This record gives sequence, structure tokens and C-alpha cells, in this order.
Amino acid sequence: MPAAPPLALLCYQSHPALYPRPMFAPRELFLGPDVKAPVADGAFSARPAPIGDYDLAREIGDLSPDLVLVKPDATGRNVPRNLGAVSGVKVLVLGDTHHLDHPIRWLLGYAASEPFDLILCHHARQHLHFFAHALPTIPVYWAPLLSVNVFPPPDDRTVRYPLVFVGAKSDWHRYRTHILDRFEAAGLPLRIGGAPQPDAARVLARSRIALNVSLNGDLNHRASEILAAGSLLLTDRLAPEAGLARLFADGQQAVYFDGPEDAIEKARHFLDHPDQADAIRAAGQQAFHKQHAPARKMHQLHDLALNGIVDPLWSMEGEPRHRHGAPESQEDLLVRVAIYEAAQELHRRLPRPFLRLGPGTDPAFASDAADLPRLLIERACADEAEYRQTERYLGLTRTQERVDLVPLPSLQTPPPADSLLVLRASDLAGFPPAALSPNLFLPDLYFVRGKGPAHARLDQLGFRQTDHGFWQAGPGDD
Repeated sequence: MPAAPPLALLCYQSHPALYPRPMFAPRELFLGPDVKAPVADGAFSARPAPIGDYDLAREIGDLSPDLVLVKPDATGRNVPRNLGAVSGVKVLVLGDTHHLDHPIRWLLGYAASEPFDLILCHHARQHLHFFAHALPTIPVYWAPLLSVNVFPPPDDRTVRYPLVFVGAKSDWHRYRTHILDRFEAAGLPLRIGGAPQPDAARVLARSRIALNVSLNGDLNHRASEILAAGSLLLTDRLAPEAGLARLFADGQQAVYFDGPEDAIEKARHFLDHPDQADAIRAAGQQAFHKQHAPARKMHQLHDLALNGIVDPLWSMEGEPRHRHGAPESQEDLLVRVAIYEAAQELHRRLPRPFLRLGPGTDPAFASDAADLPRLLIERACADEAEYRQTERYLGLTRTQERVDLVPLPSLQTPPPADSLLVLRASDLAGFPPAALSPNLFLPDLYFVRGKGPAHARLDQLGFRQTDHGFWQAGPGDD
């Protein structure tokens, strides 16, 4: 008898209707907290999973999957445990690491607590170096556009909408709201509206240009949905480490913008030149379906997880921050991640945030944060030797063009609003109080639980401690 086709067990947080079917194997069981009732549809089935931590072996009983794919995030709503008692190749698919509370640190802790064989990331490639350094025995890969839900095109593809944004404005998506407000103020014929996935796909298929704005420098699903449907993707430019430009060529298969003025200018250009827009949107759609259709993703995943064959696009071996950014210790890495998450949250909230790094701080702080595309980074150097050393490190990690190296006096001036300053505790006493940013991180106090002179100094200056190593200007809770 021929062998049965592979069986994949999917432990996913969102509802299965949001994903392709099948997604990873001809036979699939989908477990998730958003599944409200059991589903049986041929080779696909779905069951509710408990919210939070749960024993996966107990939930599936005698089932013996070939693949186990787990996608959790820092919300903690989908946290399968006891994976070692379940058969199959265990794959951690990283959930949202670009927002939420301590999103990278939470996933690092979870990844270390279960026996995963592989780690995949599909929308925040720029974060994989943290996992590679924290968990060197687990291979990490980028799986771009891994789970895009593609819908059949409508019979009538006539362009009905010149310029659309499919989604919603919200306080959480602040940069998106900033861009949309600027478009509306410019008088562009932008149609804004939300819709379920199938309806959104039909709207996008009949739109010439579709605006997309990432939440926080991430390769979001909407960008790929726009390309799959056949609209011209007009989206914010991501950092090189995010990988978007590796997938779709700017000006040929998609169009990337740098800030609201550039976005408005490019939208106007393609509204005035529909033939150019139509050529780009056709090329983008063709590239998506040739390289990133769901069936191809399934094949690539099988090759990797079951046969050990790595698609070159998925490999991270040549990434500069993987090769040159290794920390001296796991404690150093946790400090780096904490600073990055703080800078990332500023980046989510503000159109043009600032990160200010004092002399003597780890140059990896700057290199890590350089993948936040709108973040302005200043790194102060005390002398020429430190300047050369820092410059060399940034060159090795290919981030030197995104970090300004400045003399110390440049940092000792009144800071921009809502900036983050990273300073050694020993430098605090000599630092002008007026030059302290309202958000302050002292990396050498991250693991200190008692109080010392730096704590007393910050209390005197009106700062309150908000997290390990972090302070904010303003009164405390009491």
C-alpha cells in the first residue's frame, strides 16, 4: 500500500478561515482558541484549543502527525506545551514580534522551553538574528508570504477604483493613520474601507493602486494580498533586513515610498500614468503567483522540514548580523532585545522617533535598531578610537549608513520629544539633566534588583522606573 500523505498539526491562534486550506500538508488538523466548534471537511479538520497553556499531547490523543507547526505570540492565548510527547518535526512559526508587550523576549522564552526542530518567521525577518543567537542549536529560516489566503479573481476585472486602502484607521496603527490623514488632506481620490478577506480580494482585483502601510516595519499580509489580487502595491519601504525588496523589485513589481510626501507624489504619478501602473501591477501579480502561491509554500516547507532541502531565499546564513552580531553572553542578548523592543514601540507610535546611544554602550544596540526604517539613530563616541571601533562594527553588520556617529557634546543637548536615551549608569552623574531623554535605559542596571546611586539620582530628577533598566520622566504611581 502507498504511504499515507503527510499529516500536519497546526496550533494557530487565529481562525482557520483566515488561512489557505490546505496550508502545509494534504491532511491537516487545526487547533486554536478561535475555533468555536469542531470542523470536519474531507482531509481537513479543526478543533477548539484551550486559551493559554495546554497539554498538546492530551489534546490530540493517539494522533501521530508528521509535522507540528506552532504559532504563538506574546498575548499568550495559544501556548501548547509538552511537545516532546508528540510525534513529528516540531516547527515554531514566530507570531507577532513587531508589537505587543515584550514580544521578542516572550517568544525567546517559549522557544527555549519546548523541543523545536526549526524556527520560521514570515513577516519580521529582521528579528531572526535574535533567535539565531539565543538558540544556536535550532536552525532559523525566513519563510516569506507563508500563509497568504488567495481567492479566485472576479469575472469582471475592469478597474473600478483608482486608489484604495483596504483596512481600518486605528490608534494602534499610528503611522498608517498618519499616512491616511496626509492622503486625505492632499485631496487624493483615496477610497478607504474594511472588508472580510474574500470581499477585500474582489475590491483589490478591481483597483488600480492599493495603498499599504505596515504596522511597524513588518512584511504584513495585506501587502501580499494586494499583489495576489492584482493591484499595484504602493507600500512603505522596509529595511533591507525585512526582505521585501528581495521579493518584489521597486518600480517594476511594486512601488515603495519613503514618508508621506513621497507616497503622495508616487500616487499622483501613477494616477496620471495608468499604463505604467497597470504594467507594474501585472508584473507584481505574476511574480507573486509564480514564486509565492500557497502550493509552492507547502512544497518549500515539506522540502525543508521533511527532506532537509533549503530554498536559498529562506536561508539566513549570509546575513551580516547573524555572522557578526553574536553577543558575548545570553544576558547581553536580553539587554539588546529589551532596548530594541523599546525603540520598536517608539517606532510604532511616532512617525520619526529618535534613539540616542551614549559612549561605551554596545554598538550592537545601534546595529539592531537600524532595521526600524523611520528611526533616527545617534551613537556618541568619546574619542577617535571608539569612533573607529564602532564604525568597523557597523560596517561588518552593514548598518553604518543608518547610524550617525557623533561626538559626545552632540548628545549633551536638549533631546527630541519622545526619544529614547541609552546611557551607562556610571555616566549618569556627569550627564546634563536637560539632555536626558524622557525615556531612559541604563543597560548595566537591567539585572540589578536593588537600589543604588543611579536610582537615587533619577528619583531626584523626577524619573520613575517602569521596567528592568527603564525609566520615564514624570511622577510615579504613588
